[in-house]
Amino acid sequence: MKRIFTTVLSVIIAGAMAFGQMVADPNAPLQNDPEVRKGQLENGLTYYIRHNEKPADRADFWLVTNVGAIQETPAQSGLAHFLEHMALNGSKNFPGKSMIEYFQSIGVEFGRNINASTGVEQTMYMLNNVPLTRQGIIDTALLVMHDYSHFVTNDPVEIDKERGVIIEEWRTRRTADWRMFEKSLPYLYKGSKYADCNLIGSKENLETFPHEELVKFYKTWYRPDLQAVIVVGDVDVDAIESQIKSLFADIPAAENPEPKVMPLVPDNTEPIVGIITDPEASLTSVSLYLKYDPISIEYRQTGMAYLVDLQNSIISSIINERLYDISQRPDAPFIQAYMYFGNFVDTKDAIQAGVISKEGEAVKAFTAFMTELERVKRYGFTDSEIERAKTNILSSLESAMNNAESRENDEFVYALANNFLENVPYMDPTYEYEVASAYLQFFNKQMLDQSTSQLDFANNAVIIYNSIEKEGLAHPSEAELASVITAVAGSEIEAPVEETFDEPLVDPATLKGSTVRKTSEGAFGTTVWKLGNGITVTLKPTDFEKDRIRVEVITPGGKSLIPDEDINAVEDNIFMLYTYQGGLAGFPQTTLDKMLTGKVVNKTISLGNMTHGVSGICAPKDIETLMQLIYLSYAEPRFEESEFEASMAQLRAIIPNLINQPNFVFQREVYEKLYGNNPRRQLISEKTLEDFDYATLEKDYRLLFGNAAGSDVIIVGNFNPDEIRPLVEKYIGSLPVAKKAHKAINRHDGVVEGTFSHDAKMAMTTPKVTVGIFMSGEMEFNLQNKVRMDALMYVLDLIYTETIREEEGGTYGVGAFGQFIPKPDNRFLFQITFDTNPEKAALLLVLAKEGFKSMAENGPTQEQLSKAKENFLKNITENRHQNSYWLTTIGDFINFGTDTDTEYENAVNSLTAEDIKDFAASILDQGNEITLTLGPEE
Repeated sequence: MKRIFTTVLSVIIAGAMAFGQMVADPNAPLQNDPEVRKGQLENGLTYYIRHNEKPADRADFWLVTNVGAIQETPAQSGLAHFLEHMALNGSKNFPGKSMIEYFQSIGVEFGRNINASTGVEQTMYMLNNVPLTRQGIIDTALLVMHDYSHFVTNDPVEIDKERGVIIEEWRTRRTADWRMFEKSLPYLYKGSKYADCNLIGSKENLETFPHEELVKFYKTWYRPDLQAVIVVGDVDVDAIESQIKSLFADIPAAENPEPKVMPLVPDNTEPIVGIITDPEASLTSVSLYLKYDPISIEYRQTGMAYLVDLQNSIISSIINERLYDISQRPDAPFIQAYMYFGNFVDTKDAIQAGVISKEGEAVKAFTAFMTELERVKRYGFTDSEIERAKTNILSSLESAMNNAESRENDEFVYALANNFLENVPYMDPTYEYEVASAYLQFFNKQMLDQSTSQLDFANNAVIIYNSIEKEGLAHPSEAELASVITAVAGSEIEAPVEETFDEPLVDPATLKGSTVRKTSEGAFGTTVWKLGNGITVTLKPTDFEKDRIRVEVITPGGKSLIPDEDINAVEDNIFMLYTYQGGLAGFPQTTLDKMLTGKVVNKTISLGNMTHGVSGICAPKDIETLMQLIYLSYAEPRFEESEFEASMAQLRAIIPNLINQPNFVFQREVYEKLYGNNPRRQLISEKTLEDFDYATLEKDYRLLFGNAAGSDVIIVGNFNPDEIRPLVEKYIGSLPVAKKAHKAINRHDGVVEGTFSHDAKMAMTTPKVTVGIFMSGEMEFNLQNKVRMDALMYVLDLIYTETIREEEGGTYGVGAFGQFIPKPDNRFLFQITFDTNPEKAALLLVLAKEGFKSMAENGPTQEQLSKAKENFLKNITENRHQNSYWLTTIGDFINFGTDTDTEYENAVNSLTAEDIKDFAASILDQGNEITLTLGPEE
């Protein structure tokens, strides 16, 4: 597989050209979006500019640097990522934190809008959703990109202050999965520099590296020939281009630049096998990588490269469909399996695949997985499989085309960054749909079977086994795993069987329906229908997303209707797996998925403490299908216990090992201490699985969803009310209703009252302390309190970032989060959580409490208050162009009678520092504070 599938592609190209039906010549470059202005300065800097008015008066500013951790020397391990932090800590025109402080003053949020990302091969800096209320803001955003490019100061004092922050990021990241990934590198990239390229670096080097090494890395690699500036938003393209040409001209072209040579990953003729275990792992898996040479970068703009991508999408789509079908069998040999074509490193691509198995059954699972790949190699695909894959690909592209006018800035930016880094085209969605429509017709069974017959599972193969390190669990040897490939190649395997699925989901003629009895005007410009069956439907047509409609059904009751003795049957994880994999009516989930081929539709069933319901998203053309899925979720759920066994096997494989993971143990402590071991508030455990009864799940589901009386339905999106009215009357009007609607019950299962501390210990591979402070009590849910809660969270984030993160270098981040629990009895919960090293835990706990106490005694500064208000007002303006925002806003109005749009904005404008101070004091005055810590055993 040195150049996978290209022989067959040449046949496709020849046939396509002979027919003369191609929108784009496969041998020529594809057309890039003509609305994008692309150019290059004399110093080598590339720029992309694209006008986009979604949202209005906003823009994204990015600097993409084609350099990452792989360019580090051994002495610079971790410094590519460290440099990302330093860019936010001072530059020529923005000393210290002045850049962050300026943008926060206009509502731009650190982390959400001001961020950066470092990879092994690339680094990106982002200013997202910047409000363009005056020219000075545009000037400043471009100046930031200019400084990132060449003028980061890398002040030694700031470097030393940041060491602690990054070490705590290292500590937080260093989970079992991360450790096992690090151990896999020498196998994955054997014989290359990638084998020991650690993205974040070692704790020792982060503590001790000389300042000049960071400066040297920056001066060597941050240069205009390796950088691109991207600006997308509601901007004047000509003006931005002129500014870039003027502003970035002072950055000199590199003299005698260090050649950027990307390491090559050597080929291997025999499988490379790695056996990797960790005491905190939760799963057993076997991953397979089949390396092959990528298409040369100069050809990635061509139609031929796009044909390769289409072919790979068809192949991976069909294989994943088969693997999912196998995983859903009651006697499934593996829990999950996957396969896709992807980038391995810059100089190598790979088929990346794998299985998750039960403990001790890795060889069995890997054998079943390889058997399916061998079946594909020998027999290829069926015609129906190919047509489903092609239909789904084209349906997705059609949806993108229909939604082209609704694209927001980030949808453009990532495509432009990929063009700079990988030379892939950034096509207009209509043009891409036309190209794909023409190209896809030439993929048939014969051509695809020729391609898959070239698969080679031994050459350039890497096999990685991951599992739990514990007494009594035997692991396979390298030889056992490698021998699976040979054994499967010599085994007898049957050909796949053709399947078709043309049965309708619902026969509409069998539904009686219910007409609209009353129409009225609702809040926020909505229309409200009252159906004859008592269900209320609130409609808000929008054009924010041209190809999307959102629907939500909210039914009162939720878990509160479930008796204590049944509560384990509807535990969140169990219920979620049932709703995702349970199927509907006479259709198992595997069949249902195939029946939805070509449909842009997604349905989710939810179960909260006080409500339950069904929500969904669809393209306008598929609104009837979504209505049918909603109807079936209430009226004809499917319960076949044998089909649920695969889902339970997943949980049984995972749950017993979670007790070794610090994050899970801390979460368990939170549940036990906050809720006083209330049986209704338990974290999933082995006992949950032991007590689970499928018949009880069915009984309680039917109890909840068998009665939709009193439900509210919200529909938001691109629809015409007159056109969807018959569908609403047919399907929502046919939902099962009883004489009385469900009414939620107060089960008194909230947070316990009182003040106490609890310090837990456990064995840890990477020592850390997790700290949690939880405050609760009674509080009315209204707009003023909601704004005050949001402001308190925002200001505490500013304070903790400055004190605990930056000054102390004690954590990667502190989470301050408050929530109201209006039903059943108007309560709130405010929590402060963070990870840190054991030596600093006691100090940081004090600082966290003092920060909150200071807020209750003194309130925020005017600067902090201003930053919070500017951020809220900025977000309101942006959110008003989101269907999801209106779905939530209408839902809040229905459930709580609160206007979280206009009245919320008014409450923000009237917010004072005294309001926040009094609000924080009212939380402390409740006298309920639970402090939990989890640290390493001595």
